[in-house]
Amino acid sequence: MRDEKGGKNRRLAVAGPKGFYPANPEALRSTVTDYLNDAGLKRETAPLGLIAPHAGYIYSGPVAGWAYRQIQGHSYSTVIILAPSHMIPFPFAAVMTSGSYVTPLGEIPVDEEFAGRLVKKGGDLVQASDYGHMSGAGPSAEHSLEVQLPFLQVALGDFKIVPVVIGISGWDVSRSLGDALAEISEDNVLIVASSDLSHYHGYDDAYRLDGMVIDLVKELDAEGLAEGCRTRDLEACGGTPIAALLAATNKIGACEVEILRHKTSGDIPGGMRDQVVGYLAAAVYRSVNKEEAVNQSHNTEESQTGSGLTFSKSEQDYLIGLAKQAVSEALLKKPFKLTEPDRPFPVLDEKRGLFVTLKIGGHLRGCIGNLSPDEPLGELVKRIACQSAFDDPRFPALTVRELERITFDITVLGKMEKAKRPEDVIVGKHGIMIKKGYFQGLLLPQVAVEQGWDREQFLEGVCMKAGLPEGAWREKDTELFMFTADCFGE
Repeated sequence: MRDEKGGKNRRLAVAGPKGFYPANPEALRSTVTDYLNDAGLKRETAPLGLIAPHAGYIYSGPVAGWAYRQIQGHSYSTVIILAPSHMIPFPFAAVMTSGSYVTPLGEIPVDEEFAGRLVKKGGDLVQASDYGHMSGAGPSAEHSLEVQLPFLQVALGDFKIVPVVIGISGWDVSRSLGDALAEISEDNVLIVASSDLSHYHGYDDAYRLDGMVIDLVKELDAEGLAEGCRTRDLEACGGTPIAALLAATNKIGACEVEILRHKTSGDIPGGMRDQVVGYLAAAVYRSVNKEEAVNQSHNTEESQTGSGLTFSKSEQDYLIGLAKQAVSEALLKKPFKLTEPDRPFPVLDEKRGLFVTLKIGGHLRGCIGNLSPDEPLGELVKRIACQSAFDDPRFPALTVRELERITFDITVLGKMEKAKRPEDVIVGKHGIMIKKGYFQGLLLPQVAVEQGWDREQFLEGVCMKAGLPEGAWREKDTELFMFTADCFGE
């Protein structure tokens, strides 16, 4: 179909009641907004690329929301979308070089200038073509690129696209695309790789198979991923698009991947677990060295935290040292050497709620806190650290043998306020406390992010922590409180 200017319009193919997402604009915008609001923000910096799933929104939407949440508040002039062809095979990557894609939220124009440069740089395996985009006189039913667009429209607003549907798997096409993208991309360009992971395995097998793909993604192993998918030793229907994204960022240099969320269709409420599909959200960022990271996070060695206090990096390190000192001296019965600061730290005289979390190899080994202390932080942290080490009823007391492997995280709490409604809780920002009768439970903000939970799972988790039944957070006589906090550790 062509618009009034003669350009190609790729219209809806998989929207509607029997499709992948709502065809009604209001319903679609509301659905996508909910997925974005349920996701957590991992970094403040804008990513260079995203990996997002492409199944029906009811299955993959909660995972896709985590990918697109990372670009909210940023702007990109052009988004290159790399998507696999499920419908028709062809031996190249097909770039739509003019016209637009249309969704219920409006028309998105193709960046014709960028698309033309991509084709010119891409060689024989990257061609200007309607394959995978159009089919005959009307749109094809290919969904992998189309379902990404409403998320981009809600998250970004105004932008152009370069739609690329890839009809062949393997390293050659990934390398050709990646090299071309690295050469012509600029700072205001985002690359999105559309891919689901394993298909129709049992729940546990799916997580095992997906883990093999995720390991290569984290290692930025573009060739290993592309060839593994080609030989079917790995399962990701968009393995070639992901590999092209990784190839591009490898050539740009100094990039790293943040795995945001990994779930399967068996994780949705009521989802069957005998045959599931895997979904991944990830973001690629430009790496920063340690000195740059300190300058970004601690301007003049200060950063405003969720606790409402301002901590310097030195103050954070000193609090951690106090926690280690208290536990070490309790176990070893001898003084622990802690370097005293050159100047007093007034912030340690503040009284704030505080939790100390102990971990071994990334696994919880103890966590206890105090919400309304009478002691200043400098004294409270030592007492709470010992309680976490020796008095957490979920674990035996810490032993001398474990001491060298223990790491300490400290969470300083901000103001506790009552949530007017559950939707006020923002995953990645808020911790939550629940009260109902004699039952009470609390989860820190980082718990939801570490577990990969959405808002509802976070609320169910705090119910479980409090010993309340599933869904108790919905009941009228249940009180829900939320708070921000600052967490720092080793």
